Amino acid sequence: MKIDGWHIDGYGIHHDLAVGDLPDGLTVVHGPNEAGKTTLQHFLIGMLFGFARKDRPDHHTPVRGGAYGGRLFATDDDGTPYVIHRGGRGTKLRIASPGGPVADPEAVLRHLLGGATKDLYQGLFAVHTDELDELRALTDDQVRDRVFSAGILGAGRTAQSALT
Repeated sequence: MKIDGWHIDGYGIHHDLAVGDLPDGLTVVHGPNEAGKTTLQHFLIGMLFGFARKDRPDHHTPVRGGAYGGRLFATDDDGTPYVIHRGGRGTKLRIASPGGPVADPEAVLRHLLGGATKDLYQGLFAVHTDELDELRALTDDQVRDRVFSAGILGAGRTAQSALT
């Protein structure tokens, strides 16, 4: 799956935020402190795996208006575009393809994710600043080992430790 863009209706400090036409490859989100980078990361993870409950620190009630949630635009490996929609409480996951709404959105989402779990996604595709600080102290081989092991075994466990 490739994430092509998103539209945030309301999520934390983000309101009516549309981003599209993301290029292939790595997308880096950067900005000053309190710009909403982590909030955006929580939004994307929430769109893929479900939003956090209101009592969780990664739940972001809209502070600038808009209905809670939004849409994520993605393309599968065959080039079929999908629109993933999630909203607030009581709103079910909806996914649309060029043929219209899909009958089993959970199955389509599993297909798009290729079986990736939330933990795998966060360990492999979502890098936090504290993890970047740790990587600065590593050699190139150690960085490669961490990236490989995050994808195969889960974040925080090296391939070498799994073999011993």
